[in-house]
Amino acid sequence: MDGLIAGIIGYLLGSIAFSKIIVKQATGLDLTVEGSKNTGAMNSYEITGKKWIGVVVFLLDGFKGFLACMVVYMLFPNSDDIMMLLSYAGVFAVIGHNFNLWLRMKGGRGLATAVGVLLFINPLAIFQWGIVWVISYYGVRKNVHVANALATIGAPIMVLISPDKLIEITTFVAYEDATRYLQLVAMLAFVILLKHIEPLQKLIKEKKLFSE
Repeated sequence: MDGLIAGIIGYLLGSIAFSKIIVKQATGLDLTVEGSKNTGAMNSYEITGKKWIGVVVFLLDGFKGFLACMVVYMLFPNSDDIMMLLSYAGVFAVIGHNFNLWLRMKGGRGLATAVGVLLFINPLAIFQWGIVWVISYYGVRKNVHVANALATIGAPIMVLISPDKLIEITTFVAYEDATRYLQLVAMLAFVILLKHIEPLQKLIKEKKLFSE
């Protein structure tokens, strides 16, 4: 039951479409029909041309993930497995952002919301994701979607090969074992990758996956 409550809280907070509200108020445009049709920071910036909108949307989307974990942490302070409950809250916050019921299952790609989740629990995977992203972008293909996908695949692998002690000292909440954190990062990666299938398929169709 606690896990169900954590998941519902995560989904409801994750489904708050800050980007759609901000862009609509600032420009009158509807994110769900403009540009990539994603309700994320990148599309918010691309269709408005305003960097401040992209930054604000990124921060608010991250805050959704952070808040979901904070609320669950406060609701179940004595849980024997708080990491599991936080994982439910965090993963479902990303699901709510990516597959928003109120927007007919449209949404963003979940990176900012996942960052918020990891900032509350353990930011290690954020830095590891960033390392793989830079290598992928400059070493494989200078395309954001390709770099995002490779970094998202690489993050759980980086966590897997990280010493348990490193995970322990970087975790902000009650620590059980490294496996819980690996499971969280893997689940977040899976949900994020689902929303990168379409742009990658488009690159493959246009034969631009590894070349301009």
